[in-house]
Amino acid sequence: MIRYKITLTPLSPFLIGGHQVLDNHYETLDYIPAPNLQAAIARRILESHGGYDVQQQARDGQKRYFIDPDLIGVEGCEEKWIPWFQHFSQLRFTDATPFGAEHFTASTFGCKLDREHEETDFLVAFYVTRHHRKGRLNMACSCGERLERRSGWKWPQGTRMFKRTVTRVALDDRRHVSADGQLFSLQIGEPYADAERTPLLFVGYLLVPESVEKEMNFSIHDEVVRIGKHITVGLGKMNLEVERVETDAFPEARIARWQTLSGDTSVPLLINGTLPLAVAPIEGRNMTISTRTARHTQSG
Repeated sequence: MIRYKITLTPLSPFLIGGHQVLDNHYETLDYIPAPNLQAAIARRILESHGGYDVQQQARDGQKRYFIDPDLIGVEGCEEKWIPWFQHFSQLRFTDATPFGAEHFTASTFGCKLDREHEETDFLVAFYVTRHHRKGRLNMACSCGERLERRSGWKWPQGTRMFKRTVTRVALDDRRHVSADGQLFSLQIGEPYADAERTPLLFVGYLLVPESVEKEMNFSIHDEVVRIGKHITVGLGKMNLEVERVETDAFPEARIARWQTLSGDTSVPLLINGTLPLAVAPIEGRNMTISTRTARHTQSG
């Protein structure tokens, strides 16, 4: 498969997924799931297609954006979208994560006192000592403090997801006016990632079969798509850039590194390749702070 890098820059606040936290409160996701990304691009292709009638294809009042070359021909499709239109069913999308960040694995730990201290993945240590370790595995940060498990995205330093809450009133289905007792709130994401309003970026990948990519170019520049919920009221507007990148040998490099450190031919299913790996053996539970610190700082 040939890889294309997808970069989405929010131009407005967004509500991805519309996750219902409470009965009347909906919150955005902090990443773009692959199905949402795929649906947004399909919508953009078909809305600009001269042969696709959105109202005619609607079902039960719901608009449908389903790319079927047998239903409508390529005539009327914008030139830059023709490769996408003709081979859309063969394309594979990944989740678009903030700045392309990875998700912390369950074996990642960081300092409980200072979150600025570097995190470490202890999966190798857990694996190597699995047969002779008794009880819990005691771990300490290089500063001597206790560790805690990390979760969420590994955001670049100084950046995070900014959200704000807006309140709306639902419309009466029959009269189309504000309905009594139908107040709800939306926690939407902001299009910036720090106090200096650095633009937030979502980065994912498009995977194209080699046989298809030899004949087509799937690069897209400076295109606007709308992603998520409530896009008709101004949310979810994003700039889209798609460019080809070299095939990444990252999985192979991770596996080779793991096998070197673990000393066997096993293959890890989850491992964060951007973090140091703690590989020191564990002899027992009763260790001094200096001993635990030394074990933590011996990383691959």
